[in-house]
Amino acid sequence: MSRVLGRLDRFGFVLSRLTLISGFVFGIVSGSGVCVPAMAVADQSAAELLPAETVLYFHFDGTSDHEEAFEKTAAYQSLVESGLADLVQQFMDSIRDSRKADGLIEAIEHVKENGITIGLAVDPPSPGPLAVWGVVVAKNAGQGVDLLASLIDMIEREDLKVKQTQVKGRRVKYIQIPDSPFELGWWEEENDLVLSFGMNAIANAIAVAEETRPNLTTKELYTQYATNDNEEFDVNQVAWLDFKSLRLAFAEIPVPVRKSSESIPLGELLKKLGLHNLDSISQVGGFRDEALWAECTVSAPGERTGLLSLLDQPTFTIEDLPAIPLQNLGVTVLSFDWGKSAETIVDVINVAIDTVDPESSGEVDRFIERVTDEFKFNPLEFLGSLGSLNCLYTDASQGVFSLGSVILVDVDDAELTQKALITILERIVTEANRNDEDSVRLKVTEKDGETLINLELLKFPFLSPTFSLSEDWLIVGANRQATQAQRRRMDGTIFSWSIQSDLADVLELMPGEMTSISVSDPAKTYAAIIGIAPMLKGFIELGLREQGALPPGASLPLDFSELPPSEMITEPLFFNVTVGTVDEDGVHTYSRRSLPTFILFGETSEKTSGAKSLVQSGSNIE
Repeated sequence: MSRVLGRLDRFGFVLSRLTLISGFVFGIVSGSGVCVPAMAVADQSAAELLPAETVLYFHFDGTSDHEEAFEKTAAYQSLVESGLADLVQQFMDSIRDSRKADGLIEAIEHVKENGITIGLAVDPPSPGPLAVWGVVVAKNAGQGVDLLASLIDMIEREDLKVKQTQVKGRRVKYIQIPDSPFELGWWEEENDLVLSFGMNAIANAIAVAEETRPNLTTKELYTQYATNDNEEFDVNQVAWLDFKSLRLAFAEIPVPVRKSSESIPLGELLKKLGLHNLDSISQVGGFRDEALWAECTVSAPGERTGLLSLLDQPTFTIEDLPAIPLQNLGVTVLSFDWGKSAETIVDVINVAIDTVDPESSGEVDRFIERVTDEFKFNPLEFLGSLGSLNCLYTDASQGVFSLGSVILVDVDDAELTQKALITILERIVTEANRNDEDSVRLKVTEKDGETLINLELLKFPFLSPTFSLSEDWLIVGANRQATQAQRRRMDGTIFSWSIQSDLADVLELMPGEMTSISVSDPAKTYAAIIGIAPMLKGFIELGLREQGALPPGASLPLDFSELPPSEMITEPLFFNVTVGTVDEDGVHTYSRRSLPTFILFGETSEKTSGAKSLVQSGSNIE
């Protein structure tokens, strides 16, 4: 066992360093705004070096063929024309002076400009053992064979030294993982850099290059996107997971039944679980006029049962949404039928247990009975008392750092919801006060047909979760003010945001009926980040000095005094909108963004001007 763990440790060490290198590469590329965080047009020459058995595929085109399209985007105005990209480049140039960093920076810049293709393959365990291996193709990077060797030598471990051999006329550099089937090798293939990793990876990859093993161009899923002539936007990334090939390849693999000599084929088990018609998950992304655009599809055609039936959630329209805070940082709405979905999950678990562990049959039902006896309500009935429309709003007027957030869930049976909710909260208070008396208090009040439930956390006074329950809605706020503001917003006492008018143009591009929608305004988030950047630099430098990683008096090679005014970065930005739908073929999402964002703090104001140039052109997606 110790030898096996040692092998895994060595292989994991190598993978962790490679992951760090690749993550740094993609982080810089995407952070520069050049790479759309989505997925690309297919590269024929690279695909000819990937095996037909590829089940996980990613291709990034590089910037050289998409400069014109990128220069039209708000991201280009925000990052490049503002001068922010120049500051990033200065940082890259400053660390290039390091011998070790220079090669890494060179690799990053080459990938950013020329692109990269990655494929992961799985060979079924017949007639030989199961083998997982992959191929990475860096376009026009054949000269980087020695550079990659020097980067890996930075690991400085005696048992992981780079070696060299000749295979089919190729000068192959490789790492031999001691006492392990895993290997890592790389070589030049017609001016491209090819890197193979995994079990028997070098021989397998060279067999594909020698055309003695089929390549990816013969695969239907590859050709589906390789021949996709998308006229609506400039595609620069493609990625997909081929689940269909996996389930077909492993359909006959036996799954043992507990305490029995019998087994069940994996394909039959997948059918019982409702995964038998999941084909693929794919995404394409690129540039559409001034926006970053991405489309994702979960392909599951035909009647969906079991787990896949969870995709079939009720649809809603914009008019169905409850009032939205005027000063919000983000809006997320998801359709999820809690009662129906809970019953489906219980049924699937029961089927799985009955199939692989018959002796434990009925255990889930017995657990539900115990919970019902303990809490005096059936958890499935409680979930069934809730509706299917679930909303998350971040109300910036009621607190910073998302402390003004509110969650809303529509209610079908308010009486049952209230009974179960109070019982759950009372149990939480009892357990919290068991070892620390009176640290949590529960207060329930009734007024004008509304039940207000306040959970006071005496050790964390800035948090005061408050529940408001009416006949139609359950509102949960991070504090009392957020909850009450939302209730007053819904009865018209205070103003709400008109998403229908401010986002009318972009909503015309999206399906009218949806299962999810998220809206966020990146401008305030990036303005806040720029505002605290100098302070963050100081904290980072202080931490590095305390760890001895930064000499006294030294500083990071970043001059934040050169940051452009935040208005130059945020002015071109507009609302990010993502909409999800479901149909007979599966689930589809459409995303239109100015820059990727996350909720931080600040406020979203001037909604109308923020949406000033949300959409210039495009056809409706139905």
